[in-house]
Amino acid sequence: MADVLCVYREVAVLRESKSETSNVAIISYDEKPGIQAIGNTASDLPPKPG
Repeated sequence: MADVLCVYREVAVLRESKSETSNVAIISYDEKPGIQAIGNTASDLPPKPG
């Protein structure tokens, strides 16, 4: 998680700098594009104490 958050922060810093000399390409992709949540497989359970 820390690595992912670090990448997001680096992208934010690059966008804020607005440097004309920066040759940076930011690419994002979905690791599992063929998987989609179609529906629930079980009904929701009510909360229980403990």
